[in-house]
Amino acid sequence: MPYTNPGLPDGVTQYGPGVDYLFPVALGGDPKPSLRLTTNENNMATYQGILNYAGTFGKSEISGLLVAEYRDVKWQSFYAERVNFDLSLDELDFGGTSPADSRVSGVSGAQKQMGYVYRLTYGYAGKYFAEAAGRYDGSYVFGPGNRFGFFPAFSAGWRISEESFMKQISWINNLKLRVSYGQSGNYPNIRNGLDRIPDQYQNLDQFGVDGSSAVLGGGITQGIAENLQGNPNITWERAKKSDIGFEGTFWNGLLGLEADYFYERRSNFLVDQIGVLPGEYGVPLGQVNGGILSNQGVEFTISSFKQFSNDLRLDVRGTFTYAKSKVIQKFENASTLNNPNRRETGRPLGQQFGLQSIGYYTTDDFVDPSEQFPKLKPGVPVPNWGDVRPGDIKYADLQSASFDGKPDGKVDVNDYIPIGNAQMPQIIYGLAPHLTYKNFDLDLLFQGTARSHLALDNYYVFPFVGSGSASEFVYLNRWTPSNPNAKYPRISGTPPSNNRQPSTHFIRNASYIRLRSAELGYTFSNKLLPSAVRSLRVYASGQNLFTWTPWMDEPVDPENSGSAQNYYQQRVISFGINATF
Repeated sequence: MPYTNPGLPDGVTQYGPGVDYLFPVALGGDPKPSLRLTTNENNMATYQGILNYAGTFGKSEISGLLVAEYRDVKWQSFYAERVNFDLSLDELDFGGTSPADSRVSGVSGAQKQMGYVYRLTYGYAGKYFAEAAGRYDGSYVFGPGNRFGFFPAFSAGWRISEESFMKQISWINNLKLRVSYGQSGNYPNIRNGLDRIPDQYQNLDQFGVDGSSAVLGGGITQGIAENLQGNPNITWERAKKSDIGFEGTFWNGLLGLEADYFYERRSNFLVDQIGVLPGEYGVPLGQVNGGILSNQGVEFTISSFKQFSNDLRLDVRGTFTYAKSKVIQKFENASTLNNPNRRETGRPLGQQFGLQSIGYYTTDDFVDPSEQFPKLKPGVPVPNWGDVRPGDIKYADLQSASFDGKPDGKVDVNDYIPIGNAQMPQIIYGLAPHLTYKNFDLDLLFQGTARSHLALDNYYVFPFVGSGSASEFVYLNRWTPSNPNAKYPRISGTPPSNNRQPSTHFIRNASYIRLRSAELGYTFSNKLLPSAVRSLRVYASGQNLFTWTPWMDEPVDPENSGSAQNYYQQRVISFGINATF
């Protein structure tokens, strides 16, 4: 029977789930039963010490914090199975005696982390503020000599509204300037730009069983190959962050405003070593701390509160963030680094590249379009991805392999250009109004993004590939001789490789505005309630009620990838009652 003990605190041992599986005689299958036993054991111990201090000396206020933490995690699992039981007894000993009837395996692992945290704050007369903080962390994911990192932070603030020369300005209720600088460290878990894949053993050489074997000592020996040449020098990714801003409240809350400018420089983030050694070397190289990335932008928050004389009250809060990243340094192969149109260095993180679509091939592009494999007319650029026919996507021939900006009569990867923005939006905004009138209340939340693009994928790009299916929307809007200006190229049982290339044809503006949530409620007056009921409120609410995008006719969620296989966010409408007795 399964056994689990969920919700265990730190510093305990957890056993489970351990499961016994007894498979009796199966209809039409193996005539003899089998038994499988699995056991998992997890041990996690956390030790933490905290020291606080706070004191006031005249107009000065001082506080301090020290934290030390150590975590030790170990786990192991065991798996055993026997087949060909003569009797349906749940004991492994009753299984078949042949070595082929038994299977045993297991795995174990361990993690260790430790760190120290400090924070010291100082305030004077409610006007001047300063703080110093930092972390000193160590992690098992790094090799000896590189496991620890120190990450300090500093901040200061000046509440100008508390100065005597500001007291005469009655419409300023609060005005504060602030500045901060800090560093933080991240684990080595960045691969391929935005994809974050944990890899806790990159500092070690990694080996695995491959598909080859050899005859040694008169017997067959399984082959083992090196899968990764580790990098013992990898260490913490370091992010240095600076921020300067102000916050203020004016006219007794009629206007609230916060504004910040921020700059972040990430260094030492892991990048793949591309073009360092020839392929004949035979062993993939581990990543190195060779990437540098910057991110800067502005952030605004505006709010307003107004109480009207007719029991109407309005609270509204809006946010706006603009941020743009830039890849300063990374490894690139010659085909991208030397091509100004494909170079990733100097561009935003996650920049998309592809071909420039210039429509569809027509019968005028072919010598004889009725042939099974029609040939393109002289002067029509030849794509590098197999045969094409009328209705296939036609791409621009922009330059040759010398990157001179001159067409070379063929379309290949040298014709790639930046297409759209990265899928990560540069602009994020929101608006949250709250309205009350007498016993009614209304809450709305709008969210949106701008300056981002996504690429359509899956059924949009290659319907019916691999004996798969096709979206009805794509099928009804495909190219045909009678529909030459269709949204999608022609469809065939074997989708041409030419139409599956990344291009502007399948890039969509991912900007959107979404009514994320809305709730309308009514609270009954206590005069109308029985004495046993202290309060009563009824409400109707909804989530994801409306979304606007520049391409409303295509059924793709702009917050997901461009895959037609992703499940849409659900629209939910609910009604409820809140009662207190």
